[in-house]
Amino acid sequence: MPEKQDRFLCSICIPTYNRADLLRETLTRLTREHSFLEKKVEVVISNNASTDHTDPVCREFQQKYPDQVKYIGLKEGIDPHFNFQNAMNHGSGKFIKLNTDSNVFDEGQLDKFIGLLEQFQDEADLVFPLCFPKRPEEFIRIENCDELLKYASFHFTSINSFCVKRETYLALEDPFRAWKINFPHVDMAFRILQTGKKAVIFNHIVYFVQRILYNSQRNHAEIFGHNYILLLDSYVKQGEIRRKTFQKEKRLVLFQYIIPYHFDFFHQYNEPLKPRPFWPHTDYYRKDWFFYAALVWIAFYWFTSRVIPIHQMLGWIKRNIFRIR
Repeated sequence: MPEKQDRFLCSICIPTYNRADLLRETLTRLTREHSFLEKKVEVVISNNASTDHTDPVCREFQQKYPDQVKYIGLKEGIDPHFNFQNAMNHGSGKFIKLNTDSNVFDEGQLDKFIGLLEQFQDEADLVFPLCFPKRPEEFIRIENCDELLKYASFHFTSINSFCVKRETYLALEDPFRAWKINFPHVDMAFRILQTGKKAVIFNHIVYFVQRILYNSQRNHAEIFGHNYILLLDSYVKQGEIRRKTFQKEKRLVLFQYIIPYHFDFFHQYNEPLKPRPFWPHTDYYRKDWFFYAALVWIAFYWFTSRVIPIHQMLGWIKRNIFRIR
């Protein structure tokens, strides 16, 4: 059960499964930051019945930092979304932040995040640590769902960007109600903003990204082209998101996320390279002119990626040499 008093400013909640070595790197980086050593941060790990050496890795850090590393090892596996929830439910900080086991704040960035969180802890109930290098603002205040979508776009769908005041999270009825469409945290954010609570985007927060290959069964067209758009459309119908903002987001997510990740023309993300069905999950796009422009773009890249080997070479170089940290 969640604790009644805030023991820390922030609980970093990490759901994990069979990524022991990635998790070790993430925990190593977290626990050497000043804000962790100053006991402003705790780490909560929920292990979804891993079959590798995740358990001893977790216990090693728990023994080293018994007051700040909380470990929950599940004996039977559950849906990954409820593993997220399990981690959050055990956080005791004033804020609880979701964090993947493979991505972590770059050096010094956790301290920067905690400094901003201290500054805005009484003003905001939601915080989104993101990085938009072309925007000069260190932070952006958000007052409603439309503003969040406008300024953060699909980038805030990453669980690494979700941080909420614990008392606000605990007040939500059925917080993970949208788990079947993969975006319970996005739904929670919109629901909280609907109540008049405020949010802040912390810009220029940089992450260290450990490369992992996406599961070839992951259907980006279904998850983003249908499920994500379905969720947004429900808030458009409630009057929380403007139609203009919604249409812009549809274009952005199609060209900047779905096509690159789903088809993986440069062989960066998927293995084996067998995209899942695309057309059956595009019903929200079929009345939009830009969707048919996208089909031409897909056909062009599909052809050239098989005829001109330079595409594969460039993908290999980007994937293995010029990794973004």
